[in-house]
Amino acid sequence: MIDRDFRGGPIYLRCDACAPEYCETGEHLFNQAIAVAQHKGWTVRHLGAARGWAHFCPDCTADKAWERDGAVRPALGRGRR
Repeated sequence: MIDRDFRGGPIYLRCDACAPEYCETGEHLFNQAIAVAQHKGWTVRHLGAARGWAHFCPDCTADKAWERDGAVRPALGRGRR
């Protein structure tokens, strides 16, 4: 999940497999925030049209959480229920 600290603040990512893990990027632009997260070992994967994009912390990346049924929290966006 991608979110911001306050309106227009820095972007941070929360792991879509384990809710407590997050990455504070310190960046305001999306592409730069993703680059920081990937440098820290995070993985960004597209899980199909129904699910969309998901973000995984280094621990969940090592476990390939996207391959386990039920390991990825459901998306809340429009058209993804």
